[in-house]
Amino acid sequence: MKRIHFPVRGRLLALVAALASATGLPPALAAGPAASPPAAKPPARTTATPSTNAKTGEAPVGKGSGPVMSRDELRRCMTEDARLKKETADILETQKSMQQNRSEIDRLGAEIEAEKATVDRSSQAAVDAFNEKSRSRGKLIEDYKAAAPLFNERVDKLAAGQQGYAKDCGDRKYLESDYDDIKAGK
Repeated sequence: MKRIHFPVRGRLLALVAALASATGLPPALAAGPAASPPAAKPPARTTATPSTNAKTGEAPVGKGSGPVMSRDELRRCMTEDARLKKETADILETQKSMQQNRSEIDRLGAEIEAEKATVDRSSQAAVDAFNEKSRSRGKLIEDYKAAAPLFNERVDKLAAGQQGYAKDCGDRKYLESDYDDIKAGK
């Protein structure tokens, strides 16, 4: 059920309080037996809760719901994060290089196919140049095929590292003062 709001009640209470102050009665007595003095506030906490810094009372940063990371855990997570970022950048550079190699292989393949019909087979120099271009393309293909499994292994290792980081560090709270201290080299 929806509660019905009576604006008159508020005015009546204000009138009773004004009348009480005019007659010298304390407002608590004028309001009747149902009114009681306000409860005393509990004393302020002087000790930190498990989720705050005991020294500063600082609240943790982050969206996680687990325990707050210790400074050593945060340092390890920050180191792992930096390593993963560097490895990601390295892998992206390698991927860019491999894509360029693949483009070069495709370009040479198209050139070889176009020249195949027009090679002067009566000239040994023309045949040797054509064969050399084919060998250089073959060498690029071999290098590409040899690099691909190593690249894929690095990508898989990076993915596993990112999953581990997300599990151990990604959704954990930490104290911003600890973060600042670690960044400052403390």
